[in-house]
Amino acid sequence: MVSEKSSIFVNMNEQYEILMELLGEGVGTKERFCAKPTDAEWRWLHAEAVRQSVVGVAFAGLEHIPAASRDTDEPDNTPDIISKPPTDLLMRWTMEEQRLRALNAKFDAEARRLTELFDSLGLYSVILKGQGNAMLYPEAAPRTPGDIDIYVEGGKSEVLKVLRREELLDEHDTPSYHHAHMKTGKSGIIIEVHYRPSSGLSTPWRNRRFQRILNEEIKKSKMTDKGFRVPTATFNLLMQLAHIQRHFINSGIGLRQIIDFCYVIKNADAGDVERCSKLLQGLGMKRVAQAVMWIASELLGFTFHTRLAYPSQRWGEMLLAHIVNDGNFGQFAESEGYTFVHRIAVEQLRKLRLMPMCPSEVVWGEIRYLIEVMKTMPERISKRRLALGNRKLRTVDM
Repeated sequence: MVSEKSSIFVNMNEQYEILMELLGEGVGTKERFCAKPTDAEWRWLHAEAVRQSVVGVAFAGLEHIPAASRDTDEPDNTPDIISKPPTDLLMRWTMEEQRLRALNAKFDAEARRLTELFDSLGLYSVILKGQGNAMLYPEAAPRTPGDIDIYVEGGKSEVLKVLRREELLDEHDTPSYHHAHMKTGKSGIIIEVHYRPSSGLSTPWRNRRFQRILNEEIKKSKMTDKGFRVPTATFNLLMQLAHIQRHFINSGIGLRQIIDFCYVIKNADAGDVERCSKLLQGLGMKRVAQAVMWIASELLGFTFHTRLAYPSQRWGEMLLAHIVNDGNFGQFAESEGYTFVHRIAVEQLRKLRLMPMCPSEVVWGEIRYLIEVMKTMPERISKRRLALGNRKLRTVDM
């Protein structure tokens, strides 16, 4: 039987141990899948892989499982059959993996089209995260794409001016501190145009230094054979770790982002990793790096040629607990469906628990939140609503 998801800070439940073993098979870090899930457990594993946006990696792990193995301790050398998913689930999983490959090809084509579009407008652009990360994955384990993030040089006012002139800006969306949404085209893919490389850090003095480093690194981006530019390893290491930290604090993070980051480290030169490692303490990201490294090495089985940070079980278990609870980008967090006031109370309690891990980011994040509430108070009063629909909080430039 599949046990209910436990609220964990110390131990994973049995199903998550099996999932980590399966993902380890998928990324090639585990030598043998020893678990024997029941049919019900296979269905849970598939559902959780969907929830965490790691269906392709989990399927790659499934493909590595032999039909049978032999236990040499048995006197008669009787085959020890390893369980496989029920036939209907296996067929569904296979179709999903094939769709993922087609979807990645579609996203690659759209990233190339956007690059050509902005080149034609005289604007330098770089694809962030997403399809750049997908290129780091092994061929056998396709990444699940979400949207396309593209950095466009020129600054907020200039980029928005061009998007409006070309009738590309989604006027129903409010541009944020670092990005705006383009109109959804024929591809149906959500596109975020970044005029800052990252949403950054909440702590003002750290964010100024962080943005300065990213602005220097983004200029060194290289064109790929897929027809779009990707950032340097230093950029990816710092930007994606900050991205994990921000989502961990504010909305939730999933296993896809952890595996993305693992491949970024594995594909980075030792010099890039060492440079970033020295910057972590000053940028307030050392503990989240220790958390990610613990999950990567202890649970997923990754080994790295150069250590970004020493793994910490304490911080790793805290991060893992929220991954288990929230799913990819917090889409399945327990606060979903709550009233506005109830959701705020749950979120504040959650952030209090995160204080030991990211104290400065939590405090400054709340300060920024209060500033935003005060700025939008006239609108809230005019609409006689405490919550302004599903509009995301804009980050205040400080």
